[in-house]
Amino acid sequence: ACIVDVDALPDRALPGWVRERFRERGLQTSEATCAQLVQLVGSGLLDLRNEVDKVVARFGDQKKVGADEIVDTVGSYRQEEIWAISRAFRQDNMAGFLAALSRILDVDDEPIRVAAVLANRVNSLLRIKLIQAQGARSAQEVSRRAKIPPFLLEEQLNQARTFSSRQLGLWLRNLQCADVQMKSVRLPQRYVLERALVNSFLEQEMM
Repeated sequence: ACIVDVDALPDRALPGWVRERFRERGLQTSEATCAQLVQLVGSGLLDLRNEVDKVVARFGDQKKVGADEIVDTVGSYRQEEIWAISRAFRQDNMAGFLAALSRILDVDDEPIRVAAVLANRVNSLLRIKLIQAQGARSAQEVSRRAKIPPFLLEEQLNQARTFSSRQLGLWLRNLQCADVQMKSVRLPQRYVLERALVNSFLEQEMM
C-alpha cells in the first residue's frame, strides 16, 4: 500500500497550473492571463480544465491566447460582475458588496463558484496581512512574497486595510461552512451563501 497526497493546490500555484494545461495543448499564454482565468472561474481544477478546453477549441489555431480570448470564452458578464464583487469586497461596504453579489446571482451563476472566488480573495488578503505582519513594507516585497501580480496588488492592499486578520479568519470559516452546506443540506444554495456573507459582515460565526 502507499499514501498519495491529494491536497488542493495552493492558490498561488493555480495560474501556473492553468498555464501548463495550455502548454500541453500547444498554446502559449502569460501568467497574468492565467491569473485572470482563475479569478473568473475560481479554484476548482475541473472548472479550470473545462474552461481551458473551451479556449483551445475556439482559438487553438492561434498558438497564443490572451485576455480577449479568455473573456470571449468565459463570458463578459462573469468578468464584469466577478470583478465588481472583488472591487466591492471591503468590511466597511456591506450594502455595495451585497448589491454586486445579487447582480451576478441573478444572471445565473452558481453560488458555489462565487463562494470559491470569494474564498480565493480572502486567502489572498490573509496572505498579505501575514506578510505585512512579518515586516514587509514595500508593495514590491509584498507582491513578490505573496506571488500576486503588481497590477492586482494595489486593490488588494486597499481591501486588506479594511479587515483585521481575525475578521478574515471568520470570513474564511463561514465560506467553508457555506461550501459544505451547499453540497450537503437541502436548502437553496443562494440562501446559504447570502446567510454566510451577512454573518461575516456582522462578525458572527455561521453554524
